[in-house]
Amino acid sequence: KNSIIKEIVDLFHEADTDCSGTLSWEEFEEYIQDERIKAFFMALELDMSAAQRVFNLIDSSGDGQLDIEEFVQGCIDLRGSSKKVDIAILEKDRLALSDRLDRLDSMLSS
Repeated sequence: KNSIIKEIVDLFHEADTDCSGTLSWEEFEEYIQDERIKAFFMALELDMSAAQRVFNLIDSSGDGQLDIEEFVQGCIDLRGSSKKVDIAILEKDRLALSDRLDRLDSMLSS
């Protein structure tokens, strides 16, 4: 597991082309076009066919930037069958919808 984490950290630093300490969607999108990177994500069994959704899912802070912790944790959490990615996307969507319904309920109760 430690070697996988080291590889993911190395990938993050390589993808962070502006050395900001975070990955923007643009950096991420450009980086995953590389065949070597595609192969790495395939080896992790991380389905990158929905890269924008994966990026948004990994972006736990919701700020549109991936810091190193989000990137490493997201890659670790989502590795395995693509079904994990699908389930995680659905869960994030469900939580967002639940929050919206709670806000609506609060507004209607006032």
